[in-house]
Amino acid sequence: MAKHRRSQRVSEESSEGLYGESLKEGSRSVRVSVTIDSGLLSFIDDYVERSERTNRSAVFDQALEMWVIAQQKLNDVTYYTTDRKKTKRENDEWSKVTKGSAKRIWS
Repeated sequence: MAKHRRSQRVSEESSEGLYGESLKEGSRSVRVSVTIDSGLLSFIDDYVERSERTNRSAVFDQALEMWVIAQQKLNDVTYYTTDRKKTKRENDEWSKVTKGSAKRIWS
């Protein structure tokens, strides 16, 4: 139970920064363990070996930041697309009501 609460707390703390000006602002590093494709890891290791200014953690940080930004954009698109469809449907329904009222009034 304590582990779940800690995970939830870390998740909540992490999500607070997702929509801020910077994903890095005020953040702290947390060690995690993940399983990834061996070919992908080899590619990352080769890249890190050739680079003088990066390491595995930096590559994962950058990749995850890009993923978070992509998710935010996807959420925005979904929100506005859904909202527009709903608004159009509501406008179409309201248009039917007002046209019917206008016909009754002016007939």
